Amino acid sequence: MTLRAVIRLSKVKWAHNATRHSFVSYHLAQFGNATKTALEAGHTEQMTSRIIGALVTPQDAAAFWSIVPRGTAKLALPAGTQREGRR
Repeated sequence: MTLRAVIRLSKVKWAHNATRHSFVSYHLAQFGNATKTALEAGHTEQMTSRIIGALVTPQDAAAFWSIVPRGTAKLALPAGTQREGRR
């Protein structure tokens, strides 16, 4: 089932590009690197700057990236990635 189908069935009003904007905000907070975030998101650094709607702390980013479905093992980040975030 696609994300669009899930959203349609949930009958929840979904903001346009909400998941993309969340990804950009939390990725930038986690890694502190606009170039890396833009590359991952598939757009320019200027677009990354326009997308960020609210400042996200590194602690918020860590909590966001730790969200997993119940019964799912948490995946480890590649070596060194946790040390790249802003402090």
